[in-house]
Parts: sequence; structure tokens; C-alpha cells
Amino acid sequence: MMLARSSARDVGLIELQPLCPFRPLDWRWRTGLCLSTGGLRSRRKWIDGWVRRAANYLRLVDRLRGRDAHRLVARDPELAGASRLRYDADRERDRLLVEAWLLTGECAITVAMRYDLDPGVVAAYEALYFDVRARLSSPDHILFTALAPLFQSGPSGPDRDTLIKLLAYTGGPYVLEAVLRALDETSARARQAPDSSPALDRQIRLLISALSIPVDETTSAGLLKIHQILDGIERRRARDQADRITQPIVPSALVVAPAPSSAALGPPGIPSVSCAPTAPPDPILTSDGAPAARVPLAPGVPSSVSRPRCTA
Repeated sequence: MMLARSSARDVGLIELQPLCPFRPLDWRWRTGLCLSTGGLRSRRKWIDGWVRRAANYLRLVDRLRGRDAHRLVARDPELAGASRLRYDADRERDRLLVEAWLLTGECAITVAMRYDLDPGVVAAYEALYFDVRARLSSPDHILFTALAPLFQSGPSGPDRDTLIKLLAYTGGPYVLEAVLRALDETSARARQAPDSSPALDRQIRLLISALSIPVDETTSAGLLKIHQILDGIERRRARDQADRITQPIVPSALVVAPAPSSAALGPPGIPSVSCAPTAPPDPILTSDGAPAARVPLAPGVPSSVSRPRCTA
């Protein structure tokens, strides 16, 4: 816990403000430290319940001075578990998995269910040490905070944990699941996912190896050549896709219907309709069985269209 308190003093109050573009991901924990030591007033609007909770926890740490650690767990078990997940050396693998899944946008409950963790511990870890959810739509902020080791890598290139989190952020949950299975990083307690193909696992491992190449004077020429090859492949693929859209449309063979027979009616090219003569209507009989007399319906209407005369 002393490591946590000493590292929190490296950031000033200006960098903890909401408008700071380089606000650290553990700003709530660092702000809680300032509150616990009296270096900041708690009336600021951006100080929420998580910050005050961390400040109370740190005050208890100062009073105990490393003794009676069980009192810390009894006082706030979720925050104590989050602190162990953050600073214990034997929890490094679990810390990587939690941070990678949080970068995909998964909620704390879903991440906890994957690895049988306490949802409250994962939620406290996200709030106090890895606050990325509100900035997932800002790639620049994520690159310079959660993925900052990409720009601080030494001669050996970026480490594998940072590359896993990079693929998690850029690819999402399905890509992260495939990467973890290819690198055998899935926990035995995690949910079983469909088996991936060996070819896909090999491509993922090659991708990790390619991203791990450091950029210096010895590798820059080779990397530029690889970039030119990949750029040519992308250009040919784009040209092939564009040809499918911009090429002339070739009309297909037209099926010509057979010419109508000479007996067909109507002008050429228009199908004729033959009407068979209908039988004359049955005669209408009167009550005594004799055919009823027909009268025209109206002047000028043929007598064939008539109605029966009603007799008393």
C-alpha cells in the first residue's frame, strides 16, 4: 500500500481536473489521496462517491500503519480487493484480463462472470484505477493513457500485454477472445468459447510478433518495404472491387416470344384474348311454369338485356 501512496503523489491537482486531456485513469484514487491528506477540499463538483470512499479507505490505512489488515477487508472488502488486484505482483495476469475486457466496452458484471471474480471488486477497480468507459469514443485519450507503453517501448518493442489491450480496444470482444485463445491467455475459470482454427491462431501470433518489432535504424528499411508491399496489395484489392462497380453492364440474351398465330386478335406484339361465346341465359318462368315476357330496360337498349315482367 505504500507503493500506492507514493505513486499517487506524482500527479498534481491540475492533471486531476475533468478538462485535462492527460487525466490519468486512476484519477479517483489520486484525488482520494489528496483528500485524505488534507490537500484538497471535497466541495468540488467533480468529486463523487468513489473519491470519498477511497479517501476514507486511505485514512484507515494511515491509522493502521500496516497492522490488522483484516480490518481493511472488513471495512470495505470491494475496495480492498480492487487494491490487491492493482498492486499485488501475483495478480498481474488477472489485471491484464480485466483491463483488456474493459477496453472492449464490456461491463464490470460481464467481466467478473468470465473469471469468477466479485463484480463489486471489478467495478471498484474500474472506477478507481482504470476509468476508460467514458473515453472509449476518444482514441487519442485511450492511446496516451491506457496504451501509453506503445510510445514508451524500448529496444525490444512494445510488450505483449500492451499489444493485447491494443487489439482489444481496436477489435472488440470477439477479437480479444480469439487473441486470448491463440496466446493461451484464457483462464481455466473462464467460459468456454468455440474452438478457433489453427490457421487463425497462427495468424494472430504472427500479428503479435509483427507488432512487437521495434522501429529503429536497423529495422526501418525492412518495415518500409513491408509497408510498400501491403500498400500494393490494398491498392489492387480496391481496384478489383471498384471494377465490379464501374465496369460496363453487359446485357443478357433476350428471349423472343414466338409470333402469334393468324387467328389471334389485336395488333402485333400484344397478346390477344379469345372469348368463347357464352350460352344464352336460362328463361325466367312464371308461377304457372310459362316463360315470362321480356321488356326492354330502357329506350335504345337491346331487348336481349331485359328483365321479367311482374304480373299479379
